[in-house]
Amino acid sequence: MKKCLYIFFALLLLVGCKEHQFSSDPSMRLTFSADSVCFDTVFTGMGSSTQQVMIYNRNTNAIRISRVWLDKGDKFFINVDGENKMENLRDIEIYGKDSIFLFVRTQIDPYTTNALPLEIDTIRFLVNGSIQSIGLQAFGMNVHRMKGIVTDGPLTLKADSNYLIYDSLVVKGKLTIPANTTLYMHNKANIQVYGGIDIQGELDRPVTIMGDRLDNLFEHVPYRVASGQWGGLYLIDTTASGQEWKINYAEIIGGSTGIYCIGDTVNKIPTAKLSLTNSRIHNHAGYGVVMLYANATIINTEISNCASYLLYLGSGQHNVTYTTIAGFFGYPNSNLNIHQVSRENVPAVLVDSAARVDICNSIITGVQKNNLVVADTSQHSFPGKVEYSYLRNDSLVGEGCQAITYAGKQDTVFKNVYYMYKKYKYFDFRLDSVSPARGIGSYIDAYPNDRNGFVRKQEHPDAGCYEWQ
Repeated sequence: MKKCLYIFFALLLLVGCKEHQFSSDPSMRLTFSADSVCFDTVFTGMGSSTQQVMIYNRNTNAIRISRVWLDKGDKFFINVDGENKMENLRDIEIYGKDSIFLFVRTQIDPYTTNALPLEIDTIRFLVNGSIQSIGLQAFGMNVHRMKGIVTDGPLTLKADSNYLIYDSLVVKGKLTIPANTTLYMHNKANIQVYGGIDIQGELDRPVTIMGDRLDNLFEHVPYRVASGQWGGLYLIDTTASGQEWKINYAEIIGGSTGIYCIGDTVNKIPTAKLSLTNSRIHNHAGYGVVMLYANATIINTEISNCASYLLYLGSGQHNVTYTTIAGFFGYPNSNLNIHQVSRENVPAVLVDSAARVDICNSIITGVQKNNLVVADTSQHSFPGKVEYSYLRNDSLVGEGCQAITYAGKQDTVFKNVYYMYKKYKYFDFRLDSVSPARGIGSYIDAYPNDRNGFVRKQEHPDAGCYEWQ
């Protein structure tokens, strides 16, 4: 019996020795899970996120990597099989049919030119006299860092600039944001304005407010599709003097709340005014736009994909014209929790019974059966008017409700109402060619162009903020 055991263990030892026999054959190659590593955009002066590459030995025999090095080695940093000191990256062993990890990060210095600097380097692997390579690439972006900023007066940001906001930006006067300015918001960061606001975006130079994660949430899934990455934009009128909040050509995306407007809560008289034009409020983990004791004029704007109400209209005078309100948050159900939260069972638009709301040439739709609802269920008439618009609703009752196109069960309204990362499909709320919202509008001289700058038809323009192209 003992003799059999000795033979058995001897065979195991021989098999093990054969498995880990190192080959010097120059034709043996490594295989990489990626031939290149690209960091799309990196804030200068800060370390990047870490990217991972698998290094495989598909051969039966073991391989010894004689040396690993970077051509330049000044902007990129690597870790191979747990070792990050370049002088120690020698004689790295990978057994047959085995693999090891490679981790890559980068840090780029601030620059003085306007162009985004492109940093390039190469990782080299010397195996049995042959060299294999992985390319590295990163774009650097300068940012102004703002942490815990509280101003007692007005604040004007620099045009054509990028800002990285930590904690919160609190402005106790008027906040002015010029065109082509981007605010990258860190986790849970808010913008709180206790005066007026003037966001001066332009068609080709919008103002963007978004999360500061520029890498991927999952493989091939960028953070830009995830909601709840930062707090929200809060506009607060503490003086009850009727602050003016002007927002034009703004992209406000991926937060917990888009725009939260609070007027005179003491006297409960709506005097503050929001003018939201040519903008996109998209993919928030809570509300899209909330109006409390304040008035709103919303024109040529897309409000889409929020987990709660896309538009909450409290007491005040509200005008919604040529606006697309589309509630398809998390639709259809996906096995990727890209939104981090679940959609609430609420309508797209909720109207307070004390409000006066005029809706014209707009689209209000989503996954709910009724998407335009008055908060007071005892009120049997809509407090305002809805005309020349497309609605997914059972019906609306009121003297001002006319020329409304109600949704059919199989309506195809938009180009795309779901997210599918494998096919690179993302929500697109421009009109489909067969959309029932086409040609149902009434032309208004004051708004000849849609949100993208295209000219509207003077006879029977399309509803919503996008004219079909």
